[in-house]
Amino acid sequence: MKIPMNALLGAKLLRDAAEP
Repeated sequence: MKIPMNALLGAKLLRDAAEP
């Protein structure tokens, strides 16, 4: 996987925070 796990987790957190 080229994308670091950190980036995936960060994106998920940002998405969860953006969607109530």
